[in-house]
Amino acid sequence: MMAEKEIRDVVSAVTYSPERDKFLLVKRSSLRKRFPNEWEFPSGFLEEESEQQGALRELKEETGMVGNVIRTGKPFLVKTEMYHFRLHPVLVKVDSEKVELTREHEDFEWIDISEIQKYNTVPQLKENLEAIDVL
Repeated sequence: MMAEKEIRDVVSAVTYSPERDKFLLVKRSSLRKRFPNEWEFPSGFLEEESEQQGALRELKEETGMVGNVIRTGKPFLVKTEMYHFRLHPVLVKVDSEKVELTREHEDFEWIDISEIQKYNTVPQLKENLEAIDVL
């Protein structure tokens, strides 16, 4: 009998620049085990912290940017064949657009939300945006 998949809590920092009226997408490294070369918002596993703290921490770790939380969305399940996540979307506003990527990501783009379908994104990115009332 197969063990039930563990559901891990993941926080997603939906990063918004009011100055540009654009959102930040980061492209996962081709070396990543999960979803290589797919576009996402800065995100990661939730540690011993609130959703807001986790989103701001991941944003800082993955882009070097400091943000302010605008609002959080209702968490939802993301199920793929191999992984189950409970995604906690957090809308974060940034004042700077200077992005410093780590080796987790190999590219980034500031996009208009209407362009999102042009990108090969991680599963359920659209639901992420709907959960925080962006779409």
